[in-house]
Formats: sequence, C-alpha cells, structure tokens
Amino acid sequence: MSNADTSTTEITKTETMQTTTKVVWVKIASDSVIGDQNCASGGYVPSATSSDCESGCLSVSGCTAVDWNINGAGCSYRQCTTYPPNYLGQSDWEVWAIKTETSTTTTISVPG
Repeated sequence: MSNADTSTTEITKTETMQTTTKVVWVKIASDSVIGDQNCASGGYVPSATSSDCESGCLSVSGCTAVDWNINGAGCSYRQCTTYPPNYLGQSDWEVWAIKTETSTTTTISVPG
C-alpha cells in the first residue's frame, strides 16, 4: 500500500458588491392633483418648471411626488406613503411620482 501525494492550493478571492438606486419620475395622471387629503404637503413653489419641481422634491425630506401646473404656475411637493398615490381631477395639473429602481452588481476577483 503506497501513500499518494496530496497537495493543496489556497486561493484568496475578493468579492465586491455594489448597489445602485436610480430615481425615475413617472407621470401618474394628467388633469389631476394628489391634494392634501391623499398625501401630506411638503411645500409649494410658485412659477416652477417640471424640472424645477422634480429637483426641488428630491431636496425635501420624504418627498415622493409632485402636483405640477402645466402652465408653469407652480408645484406642490407631496409626501405619499403609497405608490402610485391617489389623486383627484383638476384641469391643467399633472401628478408625477418617484419610482426607485435598485440593481446589485457582484464582482469576484481571483488573483492570477
């Protein structure tokens, strides 16, 4: 009976995980508003473009949606707990809400 030679190799691997969260604005409804009865108010901005409303909402803690006047007369920031938020009919207004998309990437490195 002979003893077989055994050898072992130890390899160290590095695993890196990166999570990315992307904010996407989704138009929920035209000729509508969320209103105070459906979501808490996070403030009002007069004479705002849709871009102004979106960037402003992102700077307000808890803001998840906006009521935007399509004639540029302003917008209301909304702090909603549901997606999509409930809304009511209102001419010349649009409801926009934040939807987040999360992706995770795992990278494994083994030295050569």
